Amino acid sequence: MFRDCNGINEIDLSKFDTSQVENMYEMFCRCSSVTSINLSNFIIKSGANMIKMFEGCSSLTSINFEKIGLTDVGMIHYMFSGCSSLSSLDLSNFNFFSNTDIEYIFKNCIHLEYINLKNFDGNGV
Repeated sequence: MFRDCNGINEIDLSKFDTSQVENMYEMFCRCSSVTSINLSNFIIKSGANMIKMFEGCSSLTSINFEKIGLTDVGMIHYMFSGCSSLSSLDLSNFNFFSNTDIEYIFKNCIHLEYINLKNFDGNGV
């Protein structure tokens, strides 16, 4: 949807209806100028494909997942890979389930110092 959009600095999708979306593969991939993405109130279907959703967003400093509607996240490998400007990430509203693939989820996130994984249950991941 926004892949390779290098002229955008901020994205606010807080009122975007995603309740029927099953595939968010590379949705913001390589949006290298984006510094902020608001996904509060986002609804993501159970088991949705979120592979490489933010991969290569090298200027991204904040993602708002507050009030995100998730039942169980599905495929999320490489989701934040290359988000080298992120220093903290709150994934406390994410529910991980047995089929969640988290391979390389934080690869090359060189400034990431804090991750809130309050609801993370590693059983079966």
